[in-house]
Amino acid sequence: MSWQISNLTVKPARNSPQIVIRFWRRWPMDAIFHAFGDSQQQSNERLFMPLLVLAYPKLSREDFDFIQRIRAKEDSLYYSAVDPHFTIVFPITQVGPDAFRKHVRDRSRTVSKFSFVLRCAVVDKDAFNPWNHVFLVPEEGYSRIVKLHDLLYTDILAPELRLDLPFIPHIGVANALDPHHCKRIADSLNADELKFQGIVDDLTIVSLTDNRVTLIETIMLG
Repeated sequence: MSWQISNLTVKPARNSPQIVIRFWRRWPMDAIFHAFGDSQQQSNERLFMPLLVLAYPKLSREDFDFIQRIRAKEDSLYYSAVDPHFTIVFPITQVGPDAFRKHVRDRSRTVSKFSFVLRCAVVDKDAFNPWNHVFLVPEEGYSRIVKLHDLLYTDILAPELRLDLPFIPHIGVANALDPHHCKRIADSLNADELKFQGIVDDLTIVSLTDNRVTLIETIMLG
């Protein structure tokens, strides 16, 4: 399958300005976009606008700036598109916006805010394109993110769970076609005894319509 590149106008959460980025149409964006599956199968089903759930972590200014300095140099794909984040639910097209919002609100109602600590950098090969990524992976808080992800992928979202793809909670900081370059970045980060502490206290629902990412709702955690 060839990878078409198109212009996409993105309006990230947090009242950021609109940014034009270029990306592969099959949604390989590491933090935001994921493959929807077989397009022929989907053509026979009713599709809604793609909906996602992101978690923008609260980080200290020092840690946020450090991560952004790495991304400014090494994250050529996504640095200009979105702030550091965890992706909790990848693009969903089989569920309408009202049902999706209600589901996320209902499922997250009993979820309390939680802290995390990023202590390790790992290299991940993208499943949908030639790119490799460097992820900052939490040690403390890892299970909370996994359980939140699994909690949201129940009931109406259960059929959308991609069991063929492992879910690794992460914040992406770098990408390259050369996996050895990513490995050098990860090794350099790990040599410095990583410790980025933060809090997840809300979830952000966004939509992708007419090549535009739009904030739909922010849900505060208890």
